[in-house]
Amino acid sequence: MKTSTKLLAGLALASAATCASAVQFNVTSQSFTPGSGYNTGGTSTSDLGAVFSASGLNELFALATVGDFHTYKFGAVTLYDGELFNGFAYIDGGILGNETNDLTVSANFQLSSPLTGLKTVSASGTAVAGLINPRTFFDATLEANGAVDLTIDWADELVDFGNGGRFRISMNDLAFDHNNQTLDQNVTITLVTAPIPEPETYALMLAGLGVVGFMARRRKQA
Repeated sequence: MKTSTKLLAGLALASAATCASAVQFNVTSQSFTPGSGYNTGGTSTSDLGAVFSASGLNELFALATVGDFHTYKFGAVTLYDGELFNGFAYIDGGILGNETNDLTVSANFQLSSPLTGLKTVSASGTAVAGLINPRTFFDATLEANGAVDLTIDWADELVDFGNGGRFRISMNDLAFDHNNQTLDQNVTITLVTAPIPEPETYALMLAGLGVVGFMARRRKQA
């Protein structure tokens, strides 16, 4: 009898704790905002060509305890740089010196849970002037295999929501080493601080314990 009572009490507490800590996330849309130094058409003598494409799908998930995380594909980025030569596109003309400026970019998250609103994560881009695709001329290496031409480095973003809860948005950094290269842009959302339970949750716990106590008393009387 005592074992059954303890088991019921444990189940009641575990159920209430789960209700208290589980956090529902709903990202209703996401998008990129490239900085002024990017040319999304890919052909320019003044801006670096790059294509930023974000998924338009909703992302719905739950994180139960502190440290839990969820990773999904935010979108993709393509280095697609070319220059205009006599009015025509000359693809892979190399990264020019004036194509290395203003390469910031942001990722935008529209959420409806655990808070409602738009959250933005920022990144800095760094481009190296010179050739893009690996190549040699006779015995001279003009662009080595694996040479990084563009990096996009993201800063983590901490977001506070109701009742003291907090989560972190982390984007994977990108490094391009040749032209027309597409890299997946992923995002990881981690629960950093669990929200403080609502009074209703405490009431649920007390009600559950009250039921367990009532059942224990009835067993004693029997």
